[in-house]
Amino acid sequence: MTLGDTNSGPGQATAPAFAMPSRDFDGGLLRRWTFILTRDDALAYLDLPRPVPRHTKVLQMVWFVAGGACTGMLPENLTGPANTPSFIAVLLTVLAAQFVLLRAVRAVWRLWQAQQRVPNPRPAVFEEWIDCVAGASLDDSNEIYLSPELIGDVIETPTHIFILSGQNVITLPKRVLEDPAEMVVYLRRLAKGPYYFDA
Repeated sequence: MTLGDTNSGPGQATAPAFAMPSRDFDGGLLRRWTFILTRDDALAYLDLPRPVPRHTKVLQMVWFVAGGACTGMLPENLTGPANTPSFIAVLLTVLAAQFVLLRAVRAVWRLWQAQQRVPNPRPAVFEEWIDCVAGASLDDSNEIYLSPELIGDVIETPTHIFILSGQNVITLPKRVLEDPAEMVVYLRRLAKGPYYFDA
């Protein structure tokens, strides 16, 4: 599942996720996990599959067409006559180099984005409450609280669990859990309700 396929839970359009200080005083905390949030955690979120925007597809097509055009303008003594095995080999080499360069630029861009989200390792928590879950935001030090109707989707990767709510995301590394599979089942069941209010 890609991020673009996620569905908002009931009431998300009018009841956004909220951040607030510790709620220890109300006695509703059931479990808490503490960990250090790092750039690698942000990178894991950025690496989730996403729909490719139309303009990005157009730019990629132009990029590869330009490579093919440049290959056609190379001297024939370098490429051989058009449509010959030597010419095709040079064309494929150019396209492969373009692909590698594109991947490298994308990787550097993702690393930069991850560094912006988590410039330095910082303490983070994930909490299970009687009426919601709460956890660390990637973009700041706030703790995001999500009641069932605010949970849009729960995405599991080999290393992380991400809980989405509109533009908000709670990051839960599997390394801090004894039973990540149990947590995924719990969160997906929680997202189905019952809901505590009608937005």
